[in-house]
Amino acid sequence: ARAPWRSERMTAALPARALWCLNLDAEDELRTGAGYTPSRATLAAVAIAREAARALLGPDDVLLGEAPVTPGEGDELRRGVAWCPTPSALARLAAAGAHVPAAPSLATLREVNASRFTYDVLGARLSDAQVVCSLDAAERWLAARLPSEPVWLKRAFGAAGRGKLRAQGGALAPHTRAFLSPAELSLGVVLEPHVAITLEVSQHALLAPNGSLVVGAPCVQTVDRGRFVSVRPALDQELEPGEARSLEATLGHLAEALHRVGYFGPLGVDAYRYVDVKGLARWNPCGELNARYTMGYAVGMGGAASR
Repeated sequence: ARAPWRSERMTAALPARALWCLNLDAEDELRTGAGYTPSRATLAAVAIAREAARALLGPDDVLLGEAPVTPGEGDELRRGVAWCPTPSALARLAAAGAHVPAAPSLATLREVNASRFTYDVLGARLSDAQVVCSLDAAERWLAARLPSEPVWLKRAFGAAGRGKLRAQGGALAPHTRAFLSPAELSLGVVLEPHVAITLEVSQHALLAPNGSLVVGAPCVQTVDRGRFVSVRPALDQELEPGEARSLEATLGHLAEALHRVGYFGPLGVDAYRYVDVKGLARWNPCGELNARYTMGYAVGMGGAASR
């Protein structure tokens, strides 16, 4: 059967003059749920990281809080656009006088942005990686590994390096036990072996409410300890043909799963090439899924996200 998505660069122009809410703390709200209130430290961190996200804005767009909201020519209201359309972001846009379009429910945003979602859809992409929901299961997984073997623990929600812990195999260390709190385990914690990454790639898309998909071009990312540094279009032949096909097919498969559970909007899949324990080059077509805008979205989709 033909897949309900298409692979092409985004070329159709969307209306300009958007009002943006760059709520880069969206994962914190997804973890907390209704009633989320950011701390001062969170607001300060978001303000610093926001500069890197300005590439999403078009030349006539306005960032919430930086300028008065005035209707553009022929517009009744500016379009409200959020980094991730959480309830607090949509409320802030509405309070500022923007037209707030339809958005996925909070329950859907929580489901599709949780780290376990790709495991539920795709299964494990790294050998022995799994999702655990109990401390006993985590202890058994770690005990099966040598104390010298590095591993990664990934909570359900995290961004910019937060929500992840590099640990060692063997007995459960006190700081690892603290990371695996009952609340986090109830959401599912991903356990993965550490691998030596040699190339980090992302591919972005825009998923419409009817399930149609516009796919961007692959990008190469530079990331430092989980934090975004830079992004650029992938060079010709920088990805092996099989890698490029695998990445786009995985993005399409995930988009179908996102559509089934009610998600629509921007998305990005992070993939990477790595070296295994035998020194052989391997490919992981999905290290993470971001069902929201990302720092590389504008580059991957060929221009400002509001276009």
